[in-house]
Amino acid sequence: MVSKGIKVEKTHRSRTWLNKKVALAIIGTSMVWFLVDVVAINMYAGYESAMNSKLPLEERDVSRRNVEPQDYRDVLAENLPSNNSNKMVRKENASASKNRLQRPKLERLLNRKNKEDIRNLTDFKAKVENATKSLPIIEITNSSFHFIQNLDVTTAPRNTSGPGEGGAYIATREEDKQVVQEKWKHNYFNEFASDMISFERSLIDYRPKGCSELRISNDLPKTTVIICFCEESWSTLLRTVHSVINRSPPEILEEILLIDDFSQRDHLKKPLDEYMKKFPKVKIIRLKERYGLIRARLVGVKLAKSSVVTFLDSHVECSVGWLEPLLQRIKEDRRNVVCPVIDRINPHTFGHFSQEEGALSMGSFDWTFTFHWAPLPDSERNRRKYPTSPFRSPTMAGGLFSIDKSFFHELGDYDEGFEVWGGENLELSFKLWMCGGQLEFLPCSRVAHVFRSQQPYSFPGNDNQGTFHRNTMRLVEVWVDEPYKQLFYNNFPEMVGKDPGNLTARRALREKLQCKDFQWYLDNVNPSLKIPDLKFQAKGEVRSKSMPNLCLDNMKANTVAAFQCHGKGVSQIFFLTWRNTLENEGYCCSLINDKLTRVKCEANKSTFVHEKGGAIKENVTGKCLEINTNDHTLSFQPCNSSHQQKWLWQNYYDKDGGLLK
Repeated sequence: MVSKGIKVEKTHRSRTWLNKKVALAIIGTSMVWFLVDVVAINMYAGYESAMNSKLPLEERDVSRRNVEPQDYRDVLAENLPSNNSNKMVRKENASASKNRLQRPKLERLLNRKNKEDIRNLTDFKAKVENATKSLPIIEITNSSFHFIQNLDVTTAPRNTSGPGEGGAYIATREEDKQVVQEKWKHNYFNEFASDMISFERSLIDYRPKGCSELRISNDLPKTTVIICFCEESWSTLLRTVHSVINRSPPEILEEILLIDDFSQRDHLKKPLDEYMKKFPKVKIIRLKERYGLIRARLVGVKLAKSSVVTFLDSHVECSVGWLEPLLQRIKEDRRNVVCPVIDRINPHTFGHFSQEEGALSMGSFDWTFTFHWAPLPDSERNRRKYPTSPFRSPTMAGGLFSIDKSFFHELGDYDEGFEVWGGENLELSFKLWMCGGQLEFLPCSRVAHVFRSQQPYSFPGNDNQGTFHRNTMRLVEVWVDEPYKQLFYNNFPEMVGKDPGNLTARRALREKLQCKDFQWYLDNVNPSLKIPDLKFQAKGEVRSKSMPNLCLDNMKANTVAAFQCHGKGVSQIFFLTWRNTLENEGYCCSLINDKLTRVKCEANKSTFVHEKGGAIKENVTGKCLEINTNDHTLSFQPCNSSHQQKWLWQNYYDKDGGLLK
């Protein structure tokens, strides 16, 4: 009995030990599986992060685990590339085709083949699938992208403390004042200061944060860079060429065409030929007569080998990473016409200054149809998601941009009826928007430009203004519709009845391309542009009755003065509106300290009354505009019946716009 009891006890102990062993084995196995699961998930997350680093900056920003699945619908749908050039496989149905996005990380984790590893997450998986079931999937299968290349390769080591390095300004000495003034006449910038600066100087990288991480296609189109010059300074021209070569990926820079528009300065002949021999991609084309910028560029386009042409002025400096963003946008859509953000090089000191994000400007125009910069409207600021995002612009400055060559041809190139320079930028801007294209500035592409106060080269018959007006007249007669066309002639009445040349081919081009009308352009492309009054009480020159050879003139300043009547419009064209405002060149005239002063119309507080041949009376003060017969100065004085307070407008109208005799 004792031995039997001992045997039972041993059997019980054996079973207890076995149960403990099994339990320990189960617990150990569970812990191993738990550790394996944790390691697998972390390894996947690490792989995910590695893959995530290859995504565009905007996709990486929203591809985080702390973003709820429903957030992806709104954020990513607008920011993923809309074309197929990114080598992504898209699996989506027709109803979801507009909601392209990257599948959230946890959702992709839950669909791994090994279902057992994630069986404890089944309930959450159902919630995620329910939240994202209507969203399409994009899976990267064969990435063919790289981060933007920030190249800055020089032919020799830089002297980091040299004049102008880092975009620093040059302070010329008082004893050099005479030579500075003499050299200024060559190009209307400080050539003396420019010659002190290295051809390969460094610049501060003014691009927004994130530009260095932009994803660029490996198969970008190549470009031909076309640089036209006429009597350009040696140092500015060479610094332009060096900045293109040094900061452009060689695999996408096909060639640089230097179009010499019949220059006569000695350094632009044999010395330039010899210098450029060291750069096989640089080709110099010398025109046998003066073509002007517009026709010289057309020569460059005809000779260009590449599918994209990039135009640059001959006094610029390209910054690092400037070229790839331009070509990337054109690759995405050949109808994109793209410009770098244009930073400034001071013409006096050659200091390099940037356009900051908060002060970005777009291109616009006034109703003399002259280009000018305008603040970026709130609608465009709100549309952009990131500082690196492109922004749309109604017009371009015209000196620096890239365009698909075939699209340029479709748009009729430049108007060959244009002379020298002027108007071609607005013509291209209007027609590309109206005929299916889009114009953008890219903050991640920066080119610095020397802005000068006037052109140094000659125009036909030495009539700079006449040439510009004729070019603009051709632009207006083809691409601007009534009643806005009349605004040009309001500002330039001397152009009424002038011959703009044959416009048949240009009008046929607009008809062939089935372009939108100018009202569509104003409503959809430039809605922030103020539309001026189209009917007036009076418009034109305003002559003094006491001194009929003197007219009101803005003198290209804020204070209106009396000046010799010249019949050339613009500065001497004033409008008396039916709102009783007095306007000139888009500004309103206001009485400030007894002076007639031009202000922005939003700040204007003056209205005026006037009868034909009578006084111009300011309503708030009750005073009248008077001319001093001795020194011809203007002031507002108590009203009287003297001739010094009487004025005669060129034209008067009734409320229907009919001309009064």
